[in-house]
Amino acid sequence: MSELDKQKIGDYVGRLIKEKGFSDRQFAIKCLEERGWKDNSRETIQNMQNRICSIKKARKWIQVEDLPIFSKILGVSIEEILSAGNYFIPDASRMTNYSVAFSKDPEIWTAYIDNEDDIFLNCDEYGKSIIDYALQFKNYELLKYLLDEGIIWFLKDNHDGFFYRFGAGTSVKRRTSLDTFSWEYKIATDDSLRTDMASLAIERNDFDLLDELHARETPELYYGSGVTPQNNTESFINTRLIDTVARANKMVLKYFTESFSVEDDKAPWNHCIFPYISELVSELIAIKSKYLKDVLLNVEKHNSVAPKTVEKLMAEEMEISRPKYGDNLEEKDLRSIALHFYFVGSDEHSIRYTTLETKKSFASVIVCIEDKTGNAELDSIIDRINSTYKELVGFGDK
Repeated sequence: MSELDKQKIGDYVGRLIKEKGFSDRQFAIKCLEERGWKDNSRETIQNMQNRICSIKKARKWIQVEDLPIFSKILGVSIEEILSAGNYFIPDASRMTNYSVAFSKDPEIWTAYIDNEDDIFLNCDEYGKSIIDYALQFKNYELLKYLLDEGIIWFLKDNHDGFFYRFGAGTSVKRRTSLDTFSWEYKIATDDSLRTDMASLAIERNDFDLLDELHARETPELYYGSGVTPQNNTESFINTRLIDTVARANKMVLKYFTESFSVEDDKAPWNHCIFPYISELVSELIAIKSKYLKDVLLNVEKHNSVAPKTVEKLMAEEMEISRPKYGDNLEEKDLRSIALHFYFVGSDEHSIRYTTLETKKSFASVIVCIEDKTGNAELDSIIDRINSTYKELVGFGDK
């Protein structure tokens, strides 16, 4: 194991705590309970919480006596904690999802895939597949082999029939009866496998794979009704991906914070941006990223396109509609008719506008930033982003 890195350990512990669903206070109480302490006074809990916060912010090292407790609660080895997720201990006594996922030997991989008992397709007693472990161990070589050989895929070319999923699957055919811990169902329904793979691609600067994985997108972008945005983005949030993007280089951040379009027959999105851009900005603020200003300017540029486009489409619609009504309608009423099919998504993170006369459509993801930085210049950009956002949410009410 290489030299210990306090900052990386703190970041990794913080991520594990978040992934387990603990707040710092809840984790502190859990640690105290594991110690068997009876004096769970407010002061005792606060002291433990402060210690955890200091570890996450790399102001303090994890104490030796805390390591086994952290290991037990977070469900990882002490080695994994101290290496910030880069060192694992495989069990060499038998071939398992865990040990094969750790291996770098292609012969071991193929033997495991070809096993007549279909062990490649089964999750273990912990509900984890070989893919889960390979992602956890960052075994990029194994995962790329499986993708390049067409043994697994995270997206199918045709998304039809995969509601809220990209249609991940495997070419390995089951020869035995369906196991209780079948992996085929998990890979088809758990989109975090795709976004975890995207995290590894970021670490390798593999932009081709990021494109292949549609890393900036969520499956729900492909299943809108064509008129009203169907939003379910919260169910796809992957903190590992957000944390990895936040700590990546300038090129990766540019890739994830620029606008793009999604072409789909059901509901094309003309103007998209990474759906978790607000969460990403929050993380960039928290870690005091030197690229924060660049990201905010990208978001401001993205938001500014939508009102101009909607105004243009609305003006065209009103111009064509005006002769139908003559002088019988006031301008505000004509505007209301032109905006009849202007919709804001149920979570207020998207808008879709369709015109009846000109038969044009525009759909856009829109962004609101909740956090502030304390820096006047950066907060001014955030204010402009939010002002445009408010304008778009209330556009149909003018």
